[in-house]
Amino acid sequence: MTRSAISWLVCAVCVQPLWAQDSRPTVVEQDSFRLHWVSRAVGMEHYQVLRQEDDLLTKVEFEFTDRGTAVPLSAELVTAEDYTPSRLTVEGKVARRVAIDLKVDVAEGRARVTDGGAVREIGVPERYFTVTGYAPIAVQMMLLRYWEAHGRPERLQVFPSSVVTIESRGRDSVLVGDTDRLLDRYSIGGLIWGHETVWADTTGTLVAAVTIDGEGDQFEAVRVGYEEALDWFVARAAQDGLDRLGELAPGEALGDRPLALVGGRVVTGVGDGAMEDAVVIVRGARTEAVGSRTDVTAPVDARLIELGRKAVAPGLWDMHAHLAQVEWGPVYLAAGITTVRDVGNDVDFVRAMRDASASGQGPSPRILVAGIIFGDEVSTTEEARALVRAYRQAGFEQIKIYSFVEPALVPAITDQAHALGMTVTGHIPQGMDLFGAIEAGMDQVNHISFVEAVMVRDSEGEEEPGPADIESPEGARVVEWLAERRVVVDPTIALYELHGRSTDVSIASFEPGAARVAPEIAGPLNGIGIPPEEAEAARDALERRLAVIRALHEAGVMIVAGTDMAVPGHSLYRELELYVRAGFTPSEALRAATSDAAAAMGLGDEAGTIEVGKRADLIVLDRDPSADINNIRSVTTVISGGRIYDSAEMWRLVGFTP
Repeated sequence: MTRSAISWLVCAVCVQPLWAQDSRPTVVEQDSFRLHWVSRAVGMEHYQVLRQEDDLLTKVEFEFTDRGTAVPLSAELVTAEDYTPSRLTVEGKVARRVAIDLKVDVAEGRARVTDGGAVREIGVPERYFTVTGYAPIAVQMMLLRYWEAHGRPERLQVFPSSVVTIESRGRDSVLVGDTDRLLDRYSIGGLIWGHETVWADTTGTLVAAVTIDGEGDQFEAVRVGYEEALDWFVARAAQDGLDRLGELAPGEALGDRPLALVGGRVVTGVGDGAMEDAVVIVRGARTEAVGSRTDVTAPVDARLIELGRKAVAPGLWDMHAHLAQVEWGPVYLAAGITTVRDVGNDVDFVRAMRDASASGQGPSPRILVAGIIFGDEVSTTEEARALVRAYRQAGFEQIKIYSFVEPALVPAITDQAHALGMTVTGHIPQGMDLFGAIEAGMDQVNHISFVEAVMVRDSEGEEEPGPADIESPEGARVVEWLAERRVVVDPTIALYELHGRSTDVSIASFEPGAARVAPEIAGPLNGIGIPPEEAEAARDALERRLAVIRALHEAGVMIVAGTDMAVPGHSLYRELELYVRAGFTPSEALRAATSDAAAAMGLGDEAGTIEVGKRADLIVLDRDPSADINNIRSVTTVISGGRIYDSAEMWRLVGFTP
């Protein structure tokens, strides 16, 4: 958007004959955005810009439905003709369980912020704006116009509390119908964790935004008339986001020169414990040699890293990821997570991220993808089979079945997936239980609650039944049955602990990573929990689930570690700590996030351990995690995909504290 375009917009709303100026509001602009959750059309935003005397009033009605729950929002923004704001009101919800009641009034150099009844006053700088989060979209459009009209400041204070950065990222030609439309692309940071990608036309009208919602899920808004370009916007946002991160901190390519990690303790993942005073030789993206210092000699041209008292372990796997934005890439690498399984995402976004990561474009782990079937997109067996084929053609490794899939369609999904060499994971659909889903062909299960559900007599398979009894005949039957059928379970137990924490208990008291997250995450994260009077029941539920995990593990059921987002990066550490609390040894817990995870994805011969010829996905830690699982939190260096990354640098790149 050019300055001449902004001037045109200002003049269009302010230059009218004196005889036409009265106190009645005049509509100068109105339009709508179609709202999408993970690229699925779920609602609308309608807005009007009115001129009233010397001000512009932007009125917005925003609403979408997220998995059956309405998320409505109303907003009004009052600005001067140069878009300087004087009042913002926002009421409603920004997510299923996140309400907002905000008012910001600015006068005489001070902002009065009323947030949920709490009132505070703040001095305002010469340049500022009023906006809160990703919604509504029209308010973001006015922010972009203010930024352009006021000289494109590098940093802009926004109220109630944030600093926004806006970066021009270039111009794109987008085909809409038979016409190529020229759109300016921008990256906006500070409204959400990380950066949004938005596009505006040459008149300053916002056309599309690829962002995240109040729950951290991918969210898109596209102006009516541009909907057919949604997939293009989503893929372009992923590519550009990784480009931007790569420009900031791409990691160092190892090239053809070998790298020698010398001394220290090496946890190969083959057996228990660590190899003392060992050497690991990496060439390119593969492990060339591993053994004791007396048996392995570093090549004369090798780059040497003396480990001293440090340890080396296989790179970690997160088997329950949702890469809703590109910032997850650096977060995962910072935490030592070198492979993730995405189990539910926008197809174009995650495919673009996967392909960009595989080509070394921007810092990101290796991405494996399970194509999700929500349920409402298929109603016949042929539609279900066709969707599975489409996912396979897109290079996805697995299928994920969600809760709303019709039970009658599950056999068709699993049969087609198995015929194409894919496995099937997911939720247990409503109307089925664990036994029926596995009999219908599901190979793996997400979330321990679906296992727990059938340990209760006459359970209907709901996500929150209770209480389960692992000592009961039903409990013993479930454990034996899953072991016989070699079902893989990713429990996401750290997520249950987080959601069941009493609000009078600090999250950092059991998950220290919560004190290190980016500021935009800290607020929503600290709002997760339950009233103190419900805490005892939640603690009992956690112990029951740990007992289920213990019984499954003792029976030989494969447990793989996944987080379902939770505290980004850090919750995988907590997942492993809870496995040890459930009875795993530290080495067994590590295998749940390394070799067992690789085996569950059919990649055990290629990755998951430190062995000659395998992928050199490695982490360097200050302390040995096979001796104490809490040492998994001491990652300093990450080697992945033929590049070496500094963990602290990756954390800082996305606003976290190392």
